[in-house]
Amino acid sequence: ALDYAANEAELGKSIGDDFREGKITLPVMLAYRAGDAGERDFWEQALAQGDSLSAQTLSEARRLMEKHGA
Repeated sequence: ALDYAANEAELGKSIGDDFREGKITLPVMLAYRAGDAGERDFWEQALAQGDSLSAQTLSEARRLMEKHGA
């Protein structure tokens, strides 16, 4: 969860690094599982993008995690 919600200075790395590396973390799994078909499509496409993820995609991922309590 720190990869999505922590302060970069405190975490010591850029927010979203795990996500950009395609790591399937527990928050991703929980949000994916709770999501509807469109949201699951988002997760699949976002994780396939890897390093080319935009700030907007990371923001949407964070929004979905918050929406589903992940």
